[in-house]
Amino acid sequence: METWVFEHRVPRPRLVERLRDSRLAVVEAGAGYGKSTLLAEASAALPLTVAIVPLDAGDGDDALLPLRLARSLRRAGLSDVAAAMQEAPDPRAALEALADALDDRREPVILAIDDAHHLDDRAAPLLRRLVGELPRQHGLWLVARRLAPAVAAVVDDARVTRLDASDLRFTGEEARALCLSVLGIEGPAEALVRTTDGWVSALVLGALAAARGADGA
Repeated sequence: METWVFEHRVPRPRLVERLRDSRLAVVEAGAGYGKSTLLAEASAALPLTVAIVPLDAGDGDDALLPLRLARSLRRAGLSDVAAAMQEAPDPRAALEALADALDDRREPVILAIDDAHHLDDRAAPLLRRLVGELPRQHGLWLVARRLAPAVAAVVDDARVTRLDASDLRFTGEEARALCLSVLGIEGPAEALVRTTDGWVSALVLGALAAARGADGA
């Protein structure tokens, strides 16, 4: 769903700033709120390396998570870290290798697990270990529709930056920027915000529908 949302994305610096100094962050909201789009924007805008770890259904257990992490680290240009993980004999050892390989890196590295709702309770002990062993200059972000209870418990901490649907809803200013992008005018922005309650996907659809109506007029 968020592929076409990304095509009509509006910069959201207010949310990116919330993530700037976040060692641990949870972005949790339903489908179509622009979570993955925000992750891509933060990755491009912030002065740190963000290794985006996309998960699919079936990726939820602890055996697969280190493999997904290593693959994403390689894509992010951290092939040496990925190689150290892949030489480890088991998932726990892979996380130890990850922490050791990152320890000497001064530039912050964020492991951003996208669609983390696919992580099931079996992954929670490994995540807890990851949070505990990551050097302090690096961090973990979980982006999900709704985290499994045991996974949510790992990041149940007052120091965690949390963004939810109320944060991800478009403001009037963001809706006006969207309408300018799609329609070339700000006109229907306030009405769209009222109608959709700021839900990003619905706003994009509404703006596109208005654009088609204007073209056919």
